[in-house]
Amino acid sequence: MVLAANEYELLISNHLFETWLLMHFEDVEKKISKKEIYRRLSFHLHDAYSKGHKGKIREIVQNGNIEKAIDNASALEKQYAAEGKSIFTSIKDMNPYTSVYKLIEQFMVEISEF
Repeated sequence: MVLAANEYELLISNHLFETWLLMHFEDVEKKISKKEIYRRLSFHLHDAYSKGHKGKIREIVQNGNIEKAIDNASALEKQYAAEGKSIFTSIKDMNPYTSVYKLIEQFMVEISEF
């Protein structure tokens, strides 16, 4: 999906941004706690994950799989859509959820045009 310059997209992660980060390593399809997300990120990073820890996002991007994260997030969004759920009407029932992949896809398109 390529967003036109005049289009705006609401980018959210429910319930944490780390949902998006975890998707770089594994499917995240069922409701998951903050503690469990951090535990799983720590497992994949072979080091304790903590929010705001300098260099952790870079490490995730370098060691994780961005295409896997995009595929995981997109598939989850399609699953919710098939169930008739939308972030505007059902966000409380959409945990896990992230639309950050849309921004990343746009970046990848922009970068590939150079």
